[in-house]
Amino acid sequence: MNMKAIMLAAGVGKRLKNSFDGKPKCLLDFEGETLLSRHMTALTSCKIEELLIVTGYQHDMIEHEIKRNNSSLRVSTVYNPDYREGSVVSLFKANEFFTSRANTILMDADVLYDPKILHILINSAHENCFLLDRDFEPGNEPVKLCVAGGNLIDFRKQMNGLIQVVLEEGKKEPNDGSLYLFRNKQSNKVKLLIWDRNGYFLGYKRLAKGRFDFPVTEDGGIELTKEELYHLVSGMPMVEFKAIKKDVFYH
Repeated sequence: MNMKAIMLAAGVGKRLKNSFDGKPKCLLDFEGETLLSRHMTALTSCKIEELLIVTGYQHDMIEHEIKRNNSSLRVSTVYNPDYREGSVVSLFKANEFFTSRANTILMDADVLYDPKILHILINSAHENCFLLDRDFEPGNEPVKLCVAGGNLIDFRKQMNGLIQVVLEEGKKEPNDGSLYLFRNKQSNKVKLLIWDRNGYFLGYKRLAKGRFDFPVTEDGGIELTKEELYHLVSGMPMVEFKAIKKDVFYH
């Protein structure tokens, strides 16, 4: 199977810039090997034939690392002088790479991962797919994938994806005064979304141990007293849920 990869490696990495002598993030060293070297080794093991790296910040250092690596992988680069404008601009610089009919993997250069998951992606039966971690972490840094009805409908770092779930799956207006709870697959983390007068409020809680005791309902809509909501979010077991009015929607 003919397959190529595009890697975005143009970013500045402001949070790490002063800690690592201004190196691009893909040149950070982990146990004697740079991230970029790890990527190239993983791609080679998956029989990827060609890699295009979009560079920007400190592009000469990345070029040097590519030559030093001496990989059998065919590697080329394209420079994005407007790298401070964001990853979409960098991706556009690789537009000619998409003209071939080869399957293409799009990846960020600053991600450390187990090479096994790359094999999972390549061997997927789906024509278009993402690698995702359902055990989400708080904060705006991780990119959130919003899935409704088994389909990806949004991916971003902010709360808009959760708002879309309310609209698509809950069939409700997220600013109607209701409170919306979202849990992860392990039921040990929840996010709380509510409209507060002139804007959305997003809360998050992760249990140190145990699981949140969510009741089973046909449509996810339940009516809770303040005490019952407190017990649920506190991680305490709920003995009985009643009613029926959709004042709380959870996912």
